[in-house]
Amino acid sequence: MVCVRRAPGLSLIEVVLSLALLAMASLALTTVCLSGLRMNRKSLGETSAAAVAEAELGRAVSRMLEDQPRGSRELFWKEDHPYPGQPWSSGNTTVGNTTYSFQVYSETVTSASGSSLGSLATNNTVKRVDIEVSWWGGQRGQYGQLKAGDFRLVNQGETP
Repeated sequence: MVCVRRAPGLSLIEVVLSLALLAMASLALTTVCLSGLRMNRKSLGETSAAAVAEAELGRAVSRMLEDQPRGSRELFWKEDHPYPGQPWSSGNTTVGNTTYSFQVYSETVTSASGSSLGSLATNNTVKRVDIEVSWWGGQRGQYGQLKAGDFRLVNQGETP
């Protein structure tokens, strides 16, 4: 009886299979890391947009309360500018390398019966002021146009 002994070590097939398995694991790890980086960048953009929305909404309401430009306060309380129609105010602002466009809308808040909220008292109307901020996210528009928003209730009694 002839006994053939195999030399210690790995066969070519075992080496190829090991390398293939290692390559697949490396590819999966790289994909997960790149996805995490992309989501982090998108999250930073959304956080920045939320800050822009809050700041621009505050500026718009402050200008109205201070009646700048003159007559804007009276028009604000007389007219509604509901979403998605003609905005009450709009503009652009740049933070870092990103330009954000914003539109501000205002609408009188109504009760379930349809009357304006606070209308029983003089100069007590309540308006909802909404802002929508949009920007192009990612490098070379990878994510497309992204949007964020905020809102605030304003009572006519706040105005001087």
